[in-house]
Amino acid sequence: MIIHSAYFGNEPFRKLAQVLERSARANCPGATLDIVKLAQPAPIANTAEHVAWNTHKLHSWCDCVQAATEPVVLMDTDMLVLGDLEDAFDPPIGFDVRPHPFDVAYTVRPGPHLINAGVMFVNPTEAGKRFIREWSAFNDELVARGSECVSDMVNAYGGINQAALTLTVQGAEGVELHELDCAVWNSTRQTWVASMKGLAGEDGFERPKVIHINTKLRRSCFTGRRDVRGDYAYLGPLVDEWLKYTRG
Repeated sequence: MIIHSAYFGNEPFRKLAQVLERSARANCPGATLDIVKLAQPAPIANTAEHVAWNTHKLHSWCDCVQAATEPVVLMDTDMLVLGDLEDAFDPPIGFDVRPHPFDVAYTVRPGPHLINAGVMFVNPTEAGKRFIREWSAFNDELVARGSECVSDMVNAYGGINQAALTLTVQGAEGVELHELDCAVWNSTRQTWVASMKGLAGEDGFERPKVIHINTKLRRSCFTGRRDVRGDYAYLGPLVDEWLKYTRG
């Protein structure tokens, strides 16, 4: 299994990449890590910088999958890995056991933006590779339509990559797609509470394998603060988990 992530070289993402690498190495002992610092990309005309970066990142993901001969986990760099991701490729008991139980798996969460594109699991099938090519090409098409289209897509789906992924999923044919729970495989703001309960061993909650270090959780991790206010006061243990992997 390959874990691939691509980022650009500013200091916050260098630190996030370091934690991703250390946590993946510790918790995915059989994985080959491919965490790549990309050269700063040329801007895309009439496109916000973060949209251009995510578009170039997706190109890197696509290149990795096309060359792969083993399962691939594609990850944003702002991730903390707490469990073995190889488990996603193991068919559960009673599942139709084939060489690959799915071509592509993505994570879903509660809320208006169902799919979060921050973690993707891809088997090296032709159908899986084709799906990733179509996703990347559709992302490029949306960006090429101009800033108004991009703004509409970001508002509707929470990001340009997520817009392209959701629409590619909706139109997909001839590919075995599988949904995974964000609370376990890519825990975002909507599922942090469930992940916290899983870390604490509460009944009915699975221990998370990936925590998405974004928004207020990222800011708290970077400052080392546990006193996050209001509805986010519970984030302290997640900050502690992240800080463990900043210490070498």
